[in-house]
Amino acid sequence: MAEAVIVEGPADGAPAGRERRSRRPDAALAALVAAAAVLNAAYSLMRLRAFRASTYDLVIFDQAVRSYSRFDAPVAMVKGVHNGFGPDFAILGDHFSPLLAVIAPFYRLHDGPGTLLVAQGVLLALAIVPIWRYTSRRLGDRAAFCASAAYALSWPVAEALAFDFHEVAFVPLLSALMVERYDAGRRGQAAVAAFVLLLAKEDMGLLLAGFGLYLLVRRQQEPAPVPGDGATRADAGRTSRLRGLLQWVRRLPEDRRAGAAYILVGLVATWVCSRLLIAAFGGDNDYYWAYGSLGPDLPRAAVHVLTHPWDAVAALGTPPRKLGTLALLVLPCCCSRSRRRSR
Repeated sequence: MAEAVIVEGPADGAPAGRERRSRRPDAALAALVAAAAVLNAAYSLMRLRAFRASTYDLVIFDQAVRSYSRFDAPVAMVKGVHNGFGPDFAILGDHFSPLLAVIAPFYRLHDGPGTLLVAQGVLLALAIVPIWRYTSRRLGDRAAFCASAAYALSWPVAEALAFDFHEVAFVPLLSALMVERYDAGRRGQAAVAAFVLLLAKEDMGLLLAGFGLYLLVRRQQEPAPVPGDGATRADAGRTSRLRGLLQWVRRLPEDRRAGAAYILVGLVATWVCSRLLIAAFGGDNDYYWAYGSLGPDLPRAAVHVLTHPWDAVAALGTPPRKLGTLALLVLPCCCSRSRRRSR
């Protein structure tokens, strides 16, 4: 009789029923991701079949990824001819996005723009996983499913799908993964996601800098005193400036050190990609400069903003559709309510 009432379970002693219950969110999450991927891809493919896809960006990336699949440089003839760079122009001189090469092997299965559209739908859907894990850890499973569904049905995702294909399809997944892994304490994995994010587009370093700024300003616990700290202060006059700086950095909270690192790496990567690498691949560094009212380039625009700050404020609402876009992005966040997890 004793054997009849034994409940089998995992090695840590949890009963089998609890293990089955813990698997239910995973199954529901997988179903949500699969449903979002199928809907995203189906919508994009139906637009392509109905001849509603564009003949510009989709063709540019199709030609570039096809070149990758043949182990050639990512040449997009339509981009080079249309913008006066020549028929052998590589899109790395337009936007530095070498991460597109990961889609190239799938062109061996289907050589056509539909592959890009399906890949984009899957990439956008995969971002649900880190969003769910982050929210579940903070607010619980129910809130995680609500947040994940809200993302899958959000206006930015819908607009991305309606724009055919763009390299920013990688950004939701990688940025969410970076934040979620950092929040989980996996700082190395977060750094890897951040590095890969830099390969998606030349301005992704600014996103890293923004994340680093958040880490710098958020409230943190005071760090524990460093062993030998008193002796370090007593002997400060005899140590070199470099050693003193290293000691000061070591006493900073871990999040502040990480935040400073993200800001530094992000800004340096943006400058290197936009000012050096794009030109190295035959592009024009100032081709996408859209703030001519502030100055012909970034340094002179920065001086203009410092001397005429009101012009920078006016540029935020010019053209007026910017305000509508900001409202669609910000208002859902302002209307949402959050709570701290009970300890």
